[in-house]
Amino acid sequence: MRENLHPQSKDLVLVGGGHTHALVLHKWAMEPLPGARITLINLNPSSPYTGMLPGHVAGHYQLDEVNIDLVRLSQFAGVKFVLDEVINVDLEKQRVIRKNGPDIYYDILSLDIGITLTMGKLTGFDDFATPAKPMPKFAQRWNEFLEKVQDKMITPNIVVLGGGVGGVELAMAMKYKLQEFNGVNSKVVIVEQENDILKEISIPARNKLKRHLNRFGIELICNTTATSILAERVELSTGKSLQANFVVGTAGGRPFGWVQEIGVPCDNGFIVVDRYLKSPSNPSVFAVGDCAAFQDNPLPKAGVYAVRQAPILYQNLKASLTGKKLIPYRPQADFLKLISTGRKHAVGLKNGITFEGGSIWQLKDYIDRKFMGKFEQEMSMPTIELPPEAAKGSNEILKESEMLCGGCGAKVTHTSLQSALHGFTNAHSELNPDAAEINVGSNTLVVSTDHLRSFISDHSLFAKITALHAMSDIWAKGAKPRHALASITLPRMSETLQRETLREIMESSAQTFKESGVEIIGGHTTQGAELTIGFTILGDSSDPYISHQGAQPGHVLVLTKPLGTGVILAGLMLGKVNGETLYKCLDLMTRSSEKISQTLKHYVSTMTDVTGFGLAGHLQNILVSSRVGATLESESIPMVEGAIELSADGVRSSLWKANSNIPLKVINNTAAINLLFDPQTSGGLLATISEENLALLQSRADEVASELYPIGKITEGPPLIEIS
Repeated sequence: MRENLHPQSKDLVLVGGGHTHALVLHKWAMEPLPGARITLINLNPSSPYTGMLPGHVAGHYQLDEVNIDLVRLSQFAGVKFVLDEVINVDLEKQRVIRKNGPDIYYDILSLDIGITLTMGKLTGFDDFATPAKPMPKFAQRWNEFLEKVQDKMITPNIVVLGGGVGGVELAMAMKYKLQEFNGVNSKVVIVEQENDILKEISIPARNKLKRHLNRFGIELICNTTATSILAERVELSTGKSLQANFVVGTAGGRPFGWVQEIGVPCDNGFIVVDRYLKSPSNPSVFAVGDCAAFQDNPLPKAGVYAVRQAPILYQNLKASLTGKKLIPYRPQADFLKLISTGRKHAVGLKNGITFEGGSIWQLKDYIDRKFMGKFEQEMSMPTIELPPEAAKGSNEILKESEMLCGGCGAKVTHTSLQSALHGFTNAHSELNPDAAEINVGSNTLVVSTDHLRSFISDHSLFAKITALHAMSDIWAKGAKPRHALASITLPRMSETLQRETLREIMESSAQTFKESGVEIIGGHTTQGAELTIGFTILGDSSDPYISHQGAQPGHVLVLTKPLGTGVILAGLMLGKVNGETLYKCLDLMTRSSEKISQTLKHYVSTMTDVTGFGLAGHLQNILVSSRVGATLESESIPMVEGAIELSADGVRSSLWKANSNIPLKVINNTAAINLLFDPQTSGGLLATISEENLALLQSRADEVASELYPIGKITEGPPLIEIS
């Protein structure tokens, strides 16, 4: 990740991960602008390269080969990535309004959100058809459809609405792929409202592609529109109907509805831009790609224009942030068009000349792979240059761990903590209680504090996870959190950015606390080297305090969340985690333990939350306090997707080495063992429970039963963990 140590003074927000923005980020990674904070907001962690969609459908490319990993790209460029859907823009307040989080402030805004091919006005389309764009949704449904064909659950009857280049390419790609299934008699029909298909290209190229359609046996129905779509058929304007179990919309690209509500000039819903790629009415708003309409020179919706706009947009965004002169975008008069024909064959046209063959597909493949190759960076932590002379032991610390993780991976080691706290009065004899129990008259307060170093670029999501993490200690005691004090350190930035950043953090955390009945009653802020967020939580309980004492031989050990957040976050810092894997992990971290804790507290004998010292460390606290041992079944321990593979690759959190000092008796050495020492952020609860009570919980018909993972048992003997 590129670290920006320069004080931040301007916010540039990019909405949408289209081709232009992806290329701008790639360029930004090479030549950043000090003082500018860049945010990319996108609905998915990755963005598809649409030029390779027919190749994916035909089976020539795997899905990850046609996707740009926006999370890794953002990390490479030092850009804040926000996974969310934008629903509007407030031009007056200069804020982007999103669906699932606080509004995001901007000084300069750029939109590259593409178009949709949904045909919502066509009866039944939203329920029974799939638009070819946005591509992620189409790719998912196409692959689900293929699974049904492969399992012989259906006989494929496909209807493609629209006979343009996109529809024809997809029709041939789908037909080609379905030929792989022996004994499957597939049917593909193209429905076009005009009197002919492919009217946007020359007649010679059109005729060549028609011959390929004919070879595949793809039926063409022209001068016809669909009037309604039902579960198993498409009704046509001619009064006839077509059998259909997969309907694809490729006709008439439409803008997203919210764009027209922004308040900038639009042309049929597309944002009008001048030759500098900005709105003529608002110099702070830029638009590129398919969502833009050029006021002086209308352009067709083609990816090649989006690609060529990238260097101009990059220069003009920097110019807008620095007060310099903008440069004009001049689109090319013509460009090479390469249209695949299902198999590894393509038709090309340029300057009125048409050509085709396997070599043309190879040329297309080369161009597409070269484009995607721009985003296949090898991202690793920068090597720390050791000074020739330093205090004894200083360089050794850096050699052992050049990377300091975020979240609970940045905790002080268990040994250091124990030593520092030795001799302090503790109201309980348990080891390392999750929260302090304070008796005030007849009332019992439960108090805990947590403070985390940032581990993701999205500070509002970081605030939400930190709030849940802080409440977890209270829930682990069977108590209910009531009030919170915030402690926030911001990196150096302008007063405007301070105000907007704090607003986002506080809105996100306040909403998270509100959902659990918690009120923020105060706190403290300061500036420092990096973003940290902490909360002190005050809670109470009318039920007995759940300590680490009370585990009995024969009791079952249960866990409520998979392990592996530490190794995923460490892998992220090393550039070894893709966006999809990261956000599956973050989704687990945003899962509240409130409901399950309030249920478990009536059944368990001990309970704790699994955080910085890992499963082994927190289990050891229970064993020492209860004077018992434990056996763990490694195959029963749930793991976050990707965690075992990263661990096997040698990825470790910076706290892992200290955590691994806890002795284990290993009966069967498995890949899961190393993850017992993995520090967890917003991890699950670990509890001991009798077999009878566990059976009662597992018989429940709600989500509590599905979140319980029995992983071992409490045994007689010394406080030793045995794993098999």
